[in-house]
Amino acid sequence: MEFTDRLMEYLRGDRRGKKANRLEREALSDPFMFEALEGLTAVDDSAKGLDNLTVRLHKRVNGGWHMAWKAWAIAAAVCVIGGMIWWVIPHQEIQPQLARSVAFMHEEESRDSTHAAVVSYNALESRSVADRAEALTDSSETEAEKETMTLVPALKKAKVLADTSEDSDMLVKIENSVEGGPMPVGGIEVLNRFVRNSLVYPEDALKAGLQGDIRLSFIVNQNGRPSRIRVIEWITHSCNREAIRLLDEGPVWTYTGSEELTYVTISFRLPEKEKTN
Repeated sequence: MEFTDRLMEYLRGDRRGKKANRLEREALSDPFMFEALEGLTAVDDSAKGLDNLTVRLHKRVNGGWHMAWKAWAIAAAVCVIGGMIWWVIPHQEIQPQLARSVAFMHEEESRDSTHAAVVSYNALESRSVADRAEALTDSSETEAEKETMTLVPALKKAKVLADTSEDSDMLVKIENSVEGGPMPVGGIEVLNRFVRNSLVYPEDALKAGLQGDIRLSFIVNQNGRPSRIRVIEWITHSCNREAIRLLDEGPVWTYTGSEELTYVTISFRLPEKEKTN
């Protein structure tokens, strides 16, 4: 029998016999139990009060667990509903923003693609022009190449600084983008004399009866030598090579420190005997 059952029997008045004596001996050996037993016996109808207390305690314990479960269930429901509201409302607001962002990204990509295509096309065109101008092949030219071909438009602001009159002895013409630009040391006559004495007329141009002007652009480096030579107007590839050689091996130029382009036009004129033929 449990201790509570024996205690209830003792309090209800059954305080005789071995069970009662055993309970009293146990109380003597346990001060806490002795004080509890003494206090309960001093109160009238303590058994009934103890029963009521036990019932109330039992209800309180069971009711507490029941209320705790209810509280947990309510809290869980609130969390679920709140999470659903938090998920749905922002996403409804984000959808239009996301659509606008995607449309803007597509527009930017389209604009970048168009810009890249234009840049690529311009780069290809420039490279193609440079390749045609600098290609030095020995292939024969057709009759259509008798006319001068312009590969790169001349600068509109170019100013003629040298006096290149219609003198038939002048084979060169010099143009500078700015005033006071580079000039051959000793003047244009020095360059003209060098070209007249050093020009070797290409055989293919002689045979085809081709003549005309070749226009070159360049800058003058610190050593007074032409650098970054480019063909602007040409006759044949072989004539291009000869014009570049004459400029490269010709007299020294004055160095001004400017990166502005200088232009030289070299005239290729058929010898008189070739014209009569």
